[in-house]
Amino acid sequence: MALNGQGIFSRTAEDEEKDAQSRLSNWEGEAWKEWPVKAQFEGLEEHRGPVQLSVKGSIPSWAAGSLFRTGPGQDRVEGTSKGTHFISHWFDGIAHSHRFDIVPSETTDGSTSVVYTSRRHSDGAVAEIKKKGWRSSISFAQRADPCIGIFGKVMTVFTHGKSNNNVTIVPDMPGADDIKEGELSNGKALYVLTDSATLSKLDPKTLEPIGNASQTSLHPSLKGPISCAHSQRDPETGDLFNFNLELTGPHPTYRIFRVNAKDGSVDILATISGKDYPAAYMHSFFITDNYVVFCVQSTHFAWSGAKILWERNILDAIKPFDKTVPYISMDAISYENADIMSVFYYDIMLDRNDATRKAMIEGQFYKSAQHRLSRYRFRIPSSRQSPAEKASAVAQEVLSIPEPHVGELPTIHPARTGKPYRYVYTTNSRGLYIFGDSVAKTDVHTRGAVLWSGPKGHSPGEPVFVPRPGGTDEDDGVLLSVVLDGTLEKSYLLCLDARTMEELGRAEADFAIPMGLHGAHQARGHL
Repeated sequence: MALNGQGIFSRTAEDEEKDAQSRLSNWEGEAWKEWPVKAQFEGLEEHRGPVQLSVKGSIPSWAAGSLFRTGPGQDRVEGTSKGTHFISHWFDGIAHSHRFDIVPSETTDGSTSVVYTSRRHSDGAVAEIKKKGWRSSISFAQRADPCIGIFGKVMTVFTHGKSNNNVTIVPDMPGADDIKEGELSNGKALYVLTDSATLSKLDPKTLEPIGNASQTSLHPSLKGPISCAHSQRDPETGDLFNFNLELTGPHPTYRIFRVNAKDGSVDILATISGKDYPAAYMHSFFITDNYVVFCVQSTHFAWSGAKILWERNILDAIKPFDKTVPYISMDAISYENADIMSVFYYDIMLDRNDATRKAMIEGQFYKSAQHRLSRYRFRIPSSRQSPAEKASAVAQEVLSIPEPHVGELPTIHPARTGKPYRYVYTTNSRGLYIFGDSVAKTDVHTRGAVLWSGPKGHSPGEPVFVPRPGGTDEDDGVLLSVVLDGTLEKSYLLCLDARTMEELGRAEADFAIPMGLHGAHQARGHL
């Protein structure tokens, strides 16, 4: 059965090798040329709303609430002192956040309506670019202006007022400031995070930016400029976990901390520093019921992190990948090297000047940037073991599921966080486009996969799992994903039955919505 068409595809472990080869063949056949995506990267507009979307089918009333999403928006800044400033890497697109309100009907028919609003919230970064004609604050991968001298590079810092946080969005963050009466909406601010210690605060109703904060506002010891975009939350207590990386001193210092949900107090759980713990780019980490699992990955920064200031971006400051350096993780989307981060330049994603073929085919990124879902088992060292025995402990890969039977931006039932689980949902690529051309449900017990695919050019974003209240089965819920119809250049909020992967309904917009990164659903009654 070919995976290239529209519909629902059920695959087994026996299909893995054949489907992986089909994906490579799609790349070699340049299938991306027939997959329109321009509308979710270029010419994007704010819709400050509320905008009523047209609902087709049915979205369950028990899924009512707000779906918040964030990610890169505009790929350029017009009218700067030097003309149009073009942003080179997708991760540096101007931050743009979204809110979909799923509203139950007041009648008994069970129907729901969907209202949408969106807003850009990096006004400081945009103002800086307009004034100078280039971006001087730290970015993820924007290349430095060759006209900038050594002094300008060295003086570059992570500047709180110029943040462009666009990776994850956190409703009801413990330790966060309440919005006082008279300051827009009452209640907890939304916080938008990236891989720095700067936190962007948004009004939860209008998404209007209301300032920035630093992790030092949580605890004075969290004074480093780098952190993790994916904080982890204990599903039972609501406590939030993250780390802070300080680059000063003889060695970088990691501080792993917990923000207590009850009172907002902060505990520094561990302080780690030394020659064996180099500064590294780490986009996520892990928690279990009892442990924070912190892995210093092989994406080490050069010059103990000081090269970030020289390059003024994260990607170019990472040392060449050294596959001889061992590292561990738990269940993770694994890559053989760091090439995947170079795939997301706008030129490649939009195939400008034949850049997709040059990078993916001639540069062989379509092979080197392949991923898999890996499960690494690591035995926690005993207190009775010697330091040498503890240091020699090695993780074993006990499960490996290749794409296209699993994709990126993984999500599970939120109650299974830190616990054994069976199903993971991802944005999947069958080789028809660089990033997402389908949504996959993967069974880590049987290695089977069920894929949902819309018509050609329908690109889904991250699926967010919303559990049915009172449901007992792990897959009893719905998936919410924002999908671009690249042909019509319009987007819709897709609602899939998480058990069967069949479409239940969609809420259609008359415009394109940016291809975002991550989101969070907040149930009705918690807004």
